[in-house]
Amino acid sequence: MNYSDYIIYADESGDPNPAPIDANYPVFVLNFCVFRKDHYAASVLPAVAALKFQHFGHDAVVLHEQDIHRGKPPFDFNGNDQEQASFRHELNTSIAGMDFGIIAAAIDKPRLTQTTVSDVYGLALQRCMEQVYRFLETCGQHGSITHIVLESRGRKEDAGLMQAFRRIGAGDNGLGKIMPGFDMVFAAKKSNSIGLQIADLTAYPIGRSYVAPDKPNRVWEALVKPKLLNKVAIFP
Repeated sequence: MNYSDYIIYADESGDPNPAPIDANYPVFVLNFCVFRKDHYAASVLPAVAALKFQHFGHDAVVLHEQDIHRGKPPFDFNGNDQEQASFRHELNTSIAGMDFGIIAAAIDKPRLTQTTVSDVYGLALQRCMEQVYRFLETCGQHGSITHIVLESRGRKEDAGLMQAFRRIGAGDNGLGKIMPGFDMVFAAKKSNSIGLQIADLTAYPIGRSYVAPDKPNRVWEALVKPKLLNKVAIFP
């Protein structure tokens, strides 16, 4: 098989349903983390495994942004604030040093209500696929099979997203091009995919940068912004 040199791990932040709208976070973000497979295998996987072994003693723990931010077990480190701070610092430093790109789309849900668009997730997926297709063109990889790995959200939700994916890939997109090289893979959370965990850790800061651009957002500034392959696509 003619597989691409790249793999994409995707995760979202926010509610993909048009309503209700959270006044504190009225945005839906889809985040594509684009890795070269050779770097991912040689550097990313061992770096995250080593971090987990160091701080938890095993690598079965799943890194989840909300749990880390709220200090939920095991990320509370039994009340050891110094260990918790050390883990967060080393995690951020590790991700900052990884060589991967970010392509993202942010959907402003209140503004979306003024349009005829109702498929929030499908719209975000289209915007991300258009951008990553252009990127793969510049790398000469657009004709190869590039997998987009997402966390499974349920049979009905996955089927709806796959339908949108096929429609976009068949040419119903802003580029007006058929995108035959993409393949979508759904993975369960228990798969403990490192790529999906990195996509999760970097999705929320993108939304916060749009909702509250004037507030401090250290992860956005240090980890996410330097890795953007394009400006975050905003709609509408």
